[in-house]
Amino acid sequence: MAVSTFRTDAVTNLMAVLQAFANVNPTLLAPTSVFRARPASFAGVSPGCYIGARDEGDTMAGQIWTRTLHSLEIVLFDIVTDNQDLGLRADTLVDAILSLIANNPHALGTDSVVAPTGVTDVDNLEGLGGVDVRRTIITLGQAYQGTGRG
Repeated sequence: MAVSTFRTDAVTNLMAVLQAFANVNPTLLAPTSVFRARPASFAGVSPGCYIGARDEGDTMAGQIWTRTLHSLEIVLFDIVTDNQDLGLRADTLVDAILSLIANNPHALGTDSVVAPTGVTDVDNLEGLGGVDVRRTIITLGQAYQGTGRG
């Protein structure tokens, strides 16, 4: 049986979309600050993003194995220096990422359709490295892949 790479492919494809965006919009999202998982420190890599939770469900019906990412999170982060400026910059980045995903419904792969389903702000939490960090979590809805097994 072939090994499924659905989860790896979904994250890799999303990373490619985010990295391309950062390369074109370096003042909104630093090109060197797009991470596959939470970075060890937020210091010196702001503003940035990482892929957060990857909640998955698996079902088997007959000979079809369906893997579903119930939610996939893009976590945007920025170091808090001035709350007013940070608020405007964060809102601009959230709007841009939501538009990016809306314009790339197959961002996780050609056989999946994904859309934002929620945005949650997490303000002024002390981040790793002793800096205060604002995080915004963009949750993407279901993406799925069906695979025949025999």
